[in-house]
Amino acid sequence: MKKQILYSLIFLLGNFSLLSAQVFHCMSDKIVENTPALQEAYAKTFDFAKEHAQKYTKQQGTVYQVPVVVHIVYNTPEQNLSDAIVMSQIDVLNENFRRMNADTSNTRAVFKNRAGDAEIEFYLATTDPNGNPTNGITRTQTDVTTFFDAGDLTAILDAMEACNIDPLDLLTGNITPEQEACLDEQLASTGSGDSEFLDKVKFAANGGADAWDTQHYLNIWVCNLSLDLFGTPTPAVLGFAYPPTIAPNWPEGTLPDNIQQVDGVVIHYQAFGRNNPTADVLAGTNDLGRTCVHEVGHYLGLRHIWGDGPCAEDDGISDTPPMAEQSSSDCDFNKNSCTDNDPITGTDLPDMVENYMDYSSEYCQNMFSDEQIGIMRSMLETARVELINFTPPTPIIADFASDKQAVYAQESILFVATATGTGDLVYTWDFGDGSTGDGATTTHSYAQSGVYTVSLHVTNGEVETTIEKENYIVVAAEVIGFENIDNQFEMFPNPTRNTLYVKTAQNQNIVSATVFDSYGKISEVAFDSKGENVQIFTETLSSGVYMLQLQLADGKLLAAKFSVLK
Repeated sequence: MKKQILYSLIFLLGNFSLLSAQVFHCMSDKIVENTPALQEAYAKTFDFAKEHAQKYTKQQGTVYQVPVVVHIVYNTPEQNLSDAIVMSQIDVLNENFRRMNADTSNTRAVFKNRAGDAEIEFYLATTDPNGNPTNGITRTQTDVTTFFDAGDLTAILDAMEACNIDPLDLLTGNITPEQEACLDEQLASTGSGDSEFLDKVKFAANGGADAWDTQHYLNIWVCNLSLDLFGTPTPAVLGFAYPPTIAPNWPEGTLPDNIQQVDGVVIHYQAFGRNNPTADVLAGTNDLGRTCVHEVGHYLGLRHIWGDGPCAEDDGISDTPPMAEQSSSDCDFNKNSCTDNDPITGTDLPDMVENYMDYSSEYCQNMFSDEQIGIMRSMLETARVELINFTPPTPIIADFASDKQAVYAQESILFVATATGTGDLVYTWDFGDGSTGDGATTTHSYAQSGVYTVSLHVTNGEVETTIEKENYIVVAAEVIGFENIDNQFEMFPNPTRNTLYVKTAQNQNIVSATVFDSYGKISEVAFDSKGENVQIFTETLSSGVYMLQLQLADGKLLAAKFSVLK
């Protein structure tokens, strides 16, 4: 069927053991099926890669390295999976793609000579799109309780009712061609089942996380894809991925407009990683991290090995024998759903339930076939070549300073930026009072007294960086001794080690004292005020130059510099 009609069964039955494989194991095939332009583009890419893969031989010796960014998008603390779980998932990907998983011995003899090492490895990115160091993990707390849109179910249920379809009949396939046609027509008229509703997690504006450059990083979003069934959250979809396409080679409009923003893999948080403490109902079937292996297989061009149809359908790969249907979440090694002869041996072979691209339990999955490996490597050499040819950009290193940090209203300040980076650098200033400026050097004056945070944004069009200095500029209400800043206060000893004694020249009461470091940040210090006399306790300050701001009882602000020696 063209639409994701089986979602309704989760809602109506809530029977995990019955539905896990058939309903929500993977949505990748449905996304392609429901997006004609994407389906056409992927089909062309697959055919091209298949031809390119003919040159593949086992153990070529070239190991492709794929940079990964994992976006953890969480609503509750338990969904905020630890770095250790993320690392375990990377380990699982590498073990399974390199055929170093501990259960390779479980590959049956009839398929053992078809199993191979893909020579593809994955690593958490060490450099972000701006060239800055990263651990390859982003974390976004969201107000979205689930990124599976239950509104889609309403349309499905209405369509089933209009077509007189019983959910149990739909589950067992016991519906008439007329009912199936009716259901497709009903859902097509509502737009239900399209993939866009699952892509919300890929946009910060929707409560998710924006993708990093999808040509240079494998983006994996980990989020909640469950439904609340009668008060019990139940996984609705375990994962999905967009297949590769060679977009530049085809006419404009062939692909979805936002393919560069949504390309990647999405995994339900309970199915992510190994020994995930949140696995719950997925324990024993989908808790080994192989849901992600399956989806990355789609991301690299693989189809489900049963071809998402009966024996006549095919995954386009000859060394995965014909199958009439997907496996359930079990390990039925006796299953032989299709009696068609294997294209290679000319004999009838059992279903390859140990293949990662089946829906069998993760406990019996243990292999990719040689031709599947050829397809994936070909995709990395063509449609996804930017992943393995990626050179991290050179970061921009920037800072700024000013000729003054303590001024009075309307006094001009010179700001000077220093930056290193490639290309033409563009400088944009935010002075904290609603005014902006540009250029590596600029001047600005403040109309009102106060304390202002200044930031500098530098970009070359490829990478960017922002430097912000909190409470950097102190503006006094009127001129009091700024012509000779040292005469504003009586400060001794200066430099000081532990205590700075301060007295105002006008003998006015001091109501507050604030110390700023050279970066404009407030340094917490204790002080004792007795009218016009103040003791600033500097034991906690390290050696350096600081700015002291005093507010007088009449509202005036004074500022002066002092030094600390340790």
